[in-house]
Amino acid sequence: MKRTLLAVLCAGALLVTAACGGDDKAAPGNQVDSILTASADIVFQCRAVESGLLSSPNAEVLQQDVDALLAAAAEFDLDAPFQRPQPALEPETTLRDQIELAIARLDGTCSPEHAEELRAAIDD
Repeated sequence: MKRTLLAVLCAGALLVTAACGGDDKAAPGNQVDSILTASADIVFQCRAVESGLLSSPNAEVLQQDVDALLAAAAEFDLDAPFQRPQPALEPETTLRDQIELAIARLDGTCSPEHAEELRAAIDD
């Protein structure tokens, strides 16, 4: 009886997961750190250029950050929510939100070509 009940519960859980889009793949914790670090670095560099603290962003570091976001976009669900570390004003975010933040900072004078690369990754 217990085995039958357990089998029914397991089967039900699998069906619910499949019906609710269980194939969506959220970024694991170590990748969340990489995503947040990349988007924060892009924001920092672009704001530093906008305010005149830097004459231009560090091209090598900026490319690494963009590549990290592109790799994450290729591997994970753009809309799967994840938590930012405290004390974030809005603790929940998504990969799409972070990429859109990076695009907003890159557009204009910072690095419009990188903005286009990221825009293409989320428009697919």
